[in-house]
Amino acid sequence: MKVKTKSGFECEVNEHKFEDWRYVEAAVKINGTNPKEILEGIVFVVPFVLGEEGKEALMKHLADNNGIVSSASVLAEFREIEDLVGKKLKKSKPSQA
Repeated sequence: MKVKTKSGFECEVNEHKFEDWRYVEAAVKINGTNPKEILEGIVFVVPFVLGEEGKEALMKHLADNNGIVSSASVLAEFREIEDLVGKKLKKSKPSQA
């Protein structure tokens, strides 16, 4: 599935990765309050979901003029990717009435 963030980053995402237990474990960390666990989670999920090429494309997209990529920008961009995938999945599933 293709997604495009507000900042213009486009990527191909395998939506089945979001059902993988390893992703679920990392997502719990990302959405927690412990800063160390949040970073551990995002370090795992970005290459897991986007692949190494997607990760590198994201780093290039988010790098500032000095080539620095802030962890906050990676986390925000990935959370947006998660949200976009979730919305697309909800639209694609038939409603249960």
